[in-house]
Amino acid sequence: MAEIVFGNFVNAWFMVSLLLLLAFHYLSHRKKSAMAVMFGNFTVLKSVKAGFPFTLLVILRMLTVFLVVIISMEPVLKYDALSSDNHYMLAIDSSYSMMAKDFQPDRLEAAKEIAGRFVDGVSEKSDVGVVGFGAVDYLVSAPDSDKASVKYRISQMGLSDYGGTNIAGALFTSANQFTSARDGNRRVLILLTDGVNNIGQSPESALQYLKAMDVTVFTIGIGSGSAGFAQNSTDFNLGYDQKFLQFLAQETGGSFYPASGRGELESAFGSIRSSVVRTEEVHLSTYLVLALIIFLFFQWGPLLLHYGV
Repeated sequence: MAEIVFGNFVNAWFMVSLLLLLAFHYLSHRKKSAMAVMFGNFTVLKSVKAGFPFTLLVILRMLTVFLVVIISMEPVLKYDALSSDNHYMLAIDSSYSMMAKDFQPDRLEAAKEIAGRFVDGVSEKSDVGVVGFGAVDYLVSAPDSDKASVKYRISQMGLSDYGGTNIAGALFTSANQFTSARDGNRRVLILLTDGVNNIGQSPESALQYLKAMDVTVFTIGIGSGSAGFAQNSTDFNLGYDQKFLQFLAQETGGSFYPASGRGELESAFGSIRSSVVRTEEVHLSTYLVLALIIFLFFQWGPLLLHYGV
């Protein structure tokens, strides 16, 4: 999406007034010229196209006035551009249910592997941090531009020592890591979970904090929707809260991705990397000043050359 916005509308009426005055001047001059030819009965003058240079001059002057006023209105072109120069936090569920075997070798190992490839694909200007969570959230890697170091720490992630899934704690901890982020880059949090919040605060309590921190949240619900065989040989009633994950993403400007297999999980991370946009601004005044100089040259250049100035 692209749009042109103006920082100063005060001169809008001034622009319209000047253009109307120039148009009135041009029409009056044409009318007087026509009357002079008619009453003078200079038939030969009718065959001379003397009005063209004047018409061109008026057009150039109208464009000149138009440019001057547009420049004074401080025009800015704004457009959305794809960007991978962002600050990323990955919040990866490491509760016992992530040992389910509907992914090979299990959900957690598949998530770690694909998250590592995601880290490889982000810009060198981007910092990436990682939070793990089960009943307790913990910092796996502080935001770091050293991608090899981040990948290694992801690979060393294990299961949480305590049962339960504390999504709210992971959201708060992840958001707090953005406090040292450099200005200018977007803050992106990717939440990957196969369960529902069943311990600690409600995840809705973290939503306002995420908004205040200007964090965009992308959510991934991992799992086939059926119970999988886990480490302790127990069938879990596995399933994430899709409505909440969709709500969290939409409220912060992100998207929700269901991932029931490796292909969908890889696609989710790829879509997130390519869909993150930021608003770019181009101040048009400089370019319009160049156009103004060109118009002035065409108006005054021949006259100056004629008199040797």
